[in-house]
Amino acid sequence: MSGGNRDETAAQEEGPGSSSWALLVSIGKVLRRAAGLPSQENPLIAVSDEAHLPNLNFVSVDVLLASRATDWHNPRAVEDELGAIRRDLRGLANRIASLDENTLRYINDTESIDIDGVRFTAEFLLFIPVEERMVPVALSAMERLEMAIVQVIEQTIDAGDQLPATGRIPNLAARKVAYLVAKYLLDVTGSPPALWTGGNPSGPFARALREIFEILGIEAGIQRPGEYAISKLSENSEF
Repeated sequence: MSGGNRDETAAQEEGPGSSSWALLVSIGKVLRRAAGLPSQENPLIAVSDEAHLPNLNFVSVDVLLASRATDWHNPRAVEDELGAIRRDLRGLANRIASLDENTLRYINDTESIDIDGVRFTAEFLLFIPVEERMVPVALSAMERLEMAIVQVIEQTIDAGDQLPATGRIPNLAARKVAYLVAKYLLDVTGSPPALWTGGNPSGPFARALREIFEILGIEAGIQRPGEYAISKLSENSEF
C-alpha cells in the first residue's frame, strides 16, 4: 500500500468523536497556525483555495502514526530474532503445504462447525469453499504474518541505521514528528523552519513542536529533535 493510500485509509477510519480524531484535529490546528494559515474550526476539511498545499489530513495522520513509533534499545537483535522466526514460519508453511492430499483432507475434515447448536464435521459440509477450510486458512494467516514480520524487520533496520554507534539513544518518535512538522512548514511557506530565533528555541517551529509533543504525550525536549529535523531537511532526505 502506498503512503498516500495508507494515510487516506487511516484518515477515513477515524471519525468525529474518536480520541484519534480529536488528536488529528488538534495537530492540524497547530500546523496551520505555525504555517501562518487562517485558523479553522476543523482544519482537516480541505479549503478550495489551498488545494496547492500539502494535504493536511495526510500530514496529521503521518504525525500521529510517527508518535506511536516503537523505540528499540537493540533493534538489530530484534531484527535477527524476527528473521529467525520468519525462516521458521516459512519452513513450517512449506512442510504443511507439502503434505500429501490425503493427509491434508484428513486434517481439514477434523474441523467441525456449529449450525443452530448442532455440530457437523467438515467432511459433511461439502459446500464450504476449499479456501475456507482449515489448512488453507492457516496457510493464508501464516503468509499474512510473514508479510507483517517483514515490514517490522524493515522498521528495525531503519531504527538501527538511525542509532548512534555510541552514546545516548535518541527518541526516534520525537525525531520523526519533528521532521514531519518541519517538512510541512517548508512545503507551505517555501522557507526552511528555524528553531533558534534568539537565545532559546522559539518561533513558529519551536512552538509547534512543544504543542504537538504535549498533545501526543511525547516526553522529550524540542531542541535535539528540532535540530535533527532541520539537518535532515538540509540533506533533502526522507526518513
